[in-house]
Amino acid sequence: MSKVEVVEEPRKLAVRVIKQNHLEIHYFIKPNTPMRLLKRQFARELAMDINKLCFLFGEHFVAFNDTAEKMGLRNLDVIRVFEIAVEQPGVYGVVQKRRTAE
Repeated sequence: MSKVEVVEEPRKLAVRVIKQNHLEIHYFIKPNTPMRLLKRQFARELAMDINKLCFLFGEHFVAFNDTAEKMGLRNLDVIRVFEIAVEQPGVYGVVQKRRTAE
């Protein structure tokens, strides 16, 4: 009689991704899922450029190759998302001049 090896699939975690405007989307991911998949899906659902979004777990930036396991994510943990303001030509100069004048 041969032994049958039972391979248990990793349990999925519910992760809450919250954008600045309090928009909250829940994702169910495996502990070894690369965060790039979650980030791409979030950007796709909101029709946003992924390069203009910053994902934070606590005080740590979420990298594309991070996983829930590597980051220590637990069920219902929160990842916050912020839009990165892209500098427009001349804007930095105006801000810099204003600071030096004060």
